[in-house]
Amino acid sequence: ALSSNVTLGASDIKLSDDTTLQSAWDSISPTTTEVNGLYLTRMGNIVICEMYSLSFRLNGSWDTYHIGEVPDGFKPKRQIRQKVTIRDYDNDYSLAFWINNAKHAYIGNFGGSGFNGSSEANMTCCWEIA
Repeated sequence: ALSSNVTLGASDIKLSDDTTLQSAWDSISPTTTEVNGLYLTRMGNIVICEMYSLSFRLNGSWDTYHIGEVPDGFKPKRQIRQKVTIRDYDNDYSLAFWINNAKHAYIGNFGGSGFNGSSEANMTCCWEIA
């Protein structure tokens, strides 16, 4: 595997005999996609997820908003859960962002947080791909 043959900061990079320079570059060059306001960048086996002003509406406790399906090649190794804090006038609410095992991304209320209405969320997180 290429990853076992590359040392960051080394003056020379050794590739296995069956690895071309193009395939080595392709394995680490950024690949990007967008899913309804989630901006995903894959570099090697890591995905960086950025959410900028994602608009959604929730209707009270335990409600969720389905953002969309994460495409193949960006799916996390395991379910992802990330806290998202939003400000609505004078109140802060803690919401959850998650990607389930079926590759679907959601934002929603933590049980009793009870945010009710429309808002926008911003967040950054990362994960290892499956």
